Amino acid sequence: VGVTSSGDAGTLENFLSGISTSLMAFLIVLFVAFMLVNIWIQVGFVRTTSRAVLNQEKMGLGTELKQSRPLVWRTLGSGILVGLIAVLPILLVLVAFAVLRFSGFAMPGVSILLSVLGIYCVLHAIYFVIVFSFSSTGIAVDGWGIKESLQKSKEFVKGKWWAIFGRFFCVVLVLMV
Repeated sequence: VGVTSSGDAGTLENFLSGISTSLMAFLIVLFVAFMLVNIWIQVGFVRTTSRAVLNQEKMGLGTELKQSRPLVWRTLGSGILVGLIAVLPILLVLVAFAVLRFSGFAMPGVSILLSVLGIYCVLHAIYFVIVFSFSSTGIAVDGWGIKESLQKSKEFVKGKWWAIFGRFFCVVLVLMV
C-alpha cells in the first residue's frame, strides 16, 4: 500500500513544477495588475488634490478615476523612462563588476575603477530622479505626453535643483525616523 512506482514520482514532480510555474505566472500578472491600479489611484489622487488647491470644480471619485484612466499608460511610460535614464548606468556597472568578478579576471585597478564608476552612477541616479521628479505630476494634472512631461520637468527644476533636492532629502530623513 505505501509503495509508489517511479512513474508516480515523475508525475508528482511534473505536477509540482506545473503548479510552481502557474503560481509564478499568476503572481506576476497579479503584481502587474496591482501596479497599474496603484498608478491609476495615484493619478486620480493627484488630480483631485490639484483641483482642490486650484479651487477648481470638484468631481466625484468615480468621475475622476474615469477621466484619469487614459493617463495611466503615460504615467507608467514616464516612470519606466525615468527609471531607465536614472538607473541604467548603475545596472551596467553592476553587470560589469559581476562579469569581471566571476570570470576570474581580477586586477586591482579595474575594481577601483568600477567602484568609482559606481559612486558616479549613484550620483547620476540622484540627479536625474530630481530632474524628472515632476514628470508624472505634469501628466496627471495637465495631461502632458511622456516626452513633454520630461522636458517640462527639466525646465521646472532648472536653477532650483539644490532646493528641490533639499526638500526631498528632508522628507527621506523624516521617513527614515
